[in-house]
Amino acid sequence: MAERCTYAFAALAGVAAVLAYLAPEEEFLGASYKLLYLHLPLLYISLGSLYLAALLGVFSARGEKYRGTSFKLAVTALPFALANLVVIYFFERITWGAFVATEPRFYYLLLSYGSLLLLLLLHRLGERRLLAWGSGLLLTANLLLYLRLRSLEAWQLHPGGVGIPLEMRLPLVFSLGAFLCLHYLIFKKLEG
Repeated sequence: MAERCTYAFAALAGVAAVLAYLAPEEEFLGASYKLLYLHLPLLYISLGSLYLAALLGVFSARGEKYRGTSFKLAVTALPFALANLVVIYFFERITWGAFVATEPRFYYLLLSYGSLLLLLLLHRLGERRLLAWGSGLLLTANLLLYLRLRSLEAWQLHPGGVGIPLEMRLPLVFSLGAFLCLHYLIFKKLEG
């Protein structure tokens, strides 16, 4: 299965790269818009892995299998989280000429990725009951923070009226597939 996933990763990444190259520039953001083909899959996978790891951490008091899977998901989320922060940095430098750290979405990401490190620390302590309680608190705090920041007007960073025609969405679909294959390969490597 891992070998097939490696081939799928190469094929999907190749198609995504060609489609991203052929995609037109976005009206407001120009060619820098194409960095979203990296940013969005990294964002979805890193946060999805974090939330799933924390959810399984809640159930870790019931069994070792939940704790083990939670730990592997949290570890697997780390490279995606770090890569996402790097892509955000370059996107902002290219698009606006400076890195803007005061944006609410960036705060949310930093706090979410900080909770990923906290979750890994709870795993290292080895106490399943503490992991379960801590995971529940992390999930609740993250959800409340998301709802609070989402209510702010400043949450919407992108200019109004940004339209995404189909030819600009296709590379995203293929790059997300490629990153999911990569996620699977890293996760499986942790099992072996």
